[in-house]
Amino acid sequence: MKEIDLMDADLIPKDGKLWLFGKEVTRGKKLSDFVGKNNKTKVVGKLQKANSGAPVREPVVDKDTQARMMEFAYKRREENKKLTTEDDDT
Repeated sequence: MKEIDLMDADLIPKDGKLWLFGKEVTRGKKLSDFVGKNNKTKVVGKLQKANSGAPVREPVVDKDTQARMMEFAYKRREENKKLTTEDDDT
């Protein structure tokens, strides 16, 4: 496997920053410094303008799934409240 310097290759513009795993890749670092020597690793990076900060993290679940999860949790919580009040009455 041929190692390339990420910043010296024409992959990243001079006025940009590359972010991997929530960390800024500095010039002179190699991808293997972050990932290791594994050839089968998938790496997703983000390019940002030089004057901006770290990129915003993507949500783990989409909004629809999150809404359904919250609805389910609310229903379960209400059901548990109802069951505990019924147990107290007997």
